[in-house]
Amino acid sequence: MSNSVTQILLVEDEPAHTELILRAFAKRAGQVSLTVAGTLREARHCLTQDSPDLMITDLLLPDGVGTDLFPPSESEFQFPVVLMTSHGNEQVAVEAMKAGVLDYVIKSSTSLAEMPRIADRVLRQWEDRMARKHTEEELSHHREHLEELVGERTSELAKANVQLLQEIADRQKVERELRQSQEALRESQLLSTAVLDQTFQFIGLLKPDGTLVRANRTALNFVDVEESDVLGKPFWETAWWTHSQELQEQLRDAIGRAATGELVRFGAFHPAADGDMHYVDFSLKPVRDEQGEIAFLIPEGRDISELKKAEEVIRKEQQLLRELLNLQEQERRLVAYEIHDGLAQQLAGAQMSFQAFEQSLQCDDEARDVFDRGLALLGESLAEARRLISGLRPPILDESGVVDAVEYLVREVEQRDGIQVEFLHHVAFDRLPPSLETAIFRIVQETLNNAARHSQGDKARVELTQREDRIHLEIQDWGIGFDPEQVEEDHFGLRGIRERARLFAGHALIDTTLGEGTRIVVEFPIVGEATPEPAFASNGH
Repeated sequence: MSNSVTQILLVEDEPAHTELILRAFAKRAGQVSLTVAGTLREARHCLTQDSPDLMITDLLLPDGVGTDLFPPSESEFQFPVVLMTSHGNEQVAVEAMKAGVLDYVIKSSTSLAEMPRIADRVLRQWEDRMARKHTEEELSHHREHLEELVGERTSELAKANVQLLQEIADRQKVERELRQSQEALRESQLLSTAVLDQTFQFIGLLKPDGTLVRANRTALNFVDVEESDVLGKPFWETAWWTHSQELQEQLRDAIGRAATGELVRFGAFHPAADGDMHYVDFSLKPVRDEQGEIAFLIPEGRDISELKKAEEVIRKEQQLLRELLNLQEQERRLVAYEIHDGLAQQLAGAQMSFQAFEQSLQCDDEARDVFDRGLALLGESLAEARRLISGLRPPILDESGVVDAVEYLVREVEQRDGIQVEFLHHVAFDRLPPSLETAIFRIVQETLNNAARHSQGDKARVELTQREDRIHLEIQDWGIGFDPEQVEEDHFGLRGIRERARLFAGHALIDTTLGEGTRIVVEFPIVGEATPEPAFASNGH
């Protein structure tokens, strides 16, 4: 016990009992200070003012029971309590002790006189309880701290163990991936070598400065060398290029351009190991790394000698065909000239003579009819001669060019076949090369003749347009159309249109649908200079 004054709250409504208790504590004046409350209300008021060191309360009070002053649980008691009652009741005592009361006193003159001693005992018990509680709290705190430390250490060890296991797993994964990468690299190298060496094309690998670092077997066999003979050398100093100083310079320039990111391509002749010259389509393609820098150059060559030979054969065949077409047109021109200056002139002269003789002819009706029929047949023969001249080769084509010739042809078709033909033209040229003008005219002629004979339509349209350096020709009718698959092989009209377009590096589109008509589109490049051929002349030239 400390030397300070002990504050005791006495809750008692019986004055006599209060007097006995006060008298018992009177001997301890200066050590104990008692505050008396006769009701629960007074007691609660005192408790709000100050917390006592000890509370002694009667069970039965005028406005309730003393246990109403107790907190809800034993752990919430802030001070020790002694409960007094005038009637002993074991059940009440048990409940009071459970509620947190440290002593239960049955009131009597003797027990009330012993109240100071009881108070001392209760205070000591309270101090012991508080000390024990403090010790337990300290122990609990230390235990919790120790458990926390153990938990932290255990957690750290667990994390370290997990990290160690992860590091082991990561290392095993890295080693596994490394082995897989090495195996994949070996397979890739084998595959790359197999692919490069099996291809028929010449393929290699250069540094950006042109140093050769790889060449496939096809390229090596072409000039009969081994990799050791060429690797590490400037590409232009290898056996593929040393036969021509001009090609070496061209290659050095190409490598410089490719090293800046440009795709370079050109064709050149190269000698093989057997001495034969081969034409190679050569290209240099730059390869960039992840930073976008040029890391390598890929030289690639295709031996297109056979293709060039085939192209040359086709070129010669096309040239021959053009010459044959020109010869055919020349023969047409000569035949038309012979008819024009021969038969047509003779028929015209005979007609004029007959017409002159008609004025002086005096004969009977029968003779007159014979004369008129002869004169009519002579006129028809002259008209047929002129038609043959126009069909073979109209003079206007040589005299005025393809635009006027097509206009003449359109008028002739309208008069002869009775269909309406619209001709639209928008061109900047004056004249085209004669062979190209002939091709355009013949395509229009063939198409309009087909439309007049087979389309069963009554109108058609011809469009001739110049689009920069190309000629666009379009002929359309609105007839019955046809099925291209049903055209007989010996029908050369459509085939002739395609071939004429192809001979002049153009192309033809034939678009037709049953019941909707036919549209033919042909495009030619404008090549060569226009050199009009001489027209027919009455003097025989």
